[in-house]
Amino acid sequence: MPPLPSSLDQESLALIDQVERRKTDLNDYQLPRLRNCQGPLSVQQDLAAELREDIDTFASQVEVCHP
Repeated sequence: MPPLPSSLDQESLALIDQVERRKTDLNDYQLPRLRNCQGPLSVQQDLAAELREDIDTFASQVEVCHP
């Protein structure tokens, strides 16, 4: 059975796409990069701070998609 056409407007579809890209970046790049970091503590702290900021941004984007 073919998929049903989406009834979402282009702006909503773009927001959903943006959230999915950020989720993929968090899962596939940032978390493994922090997990595998062998550098000094300052590097780990910088990576963790960047990850926290991106998770906060991700949460805000999700809230916009699902108020």
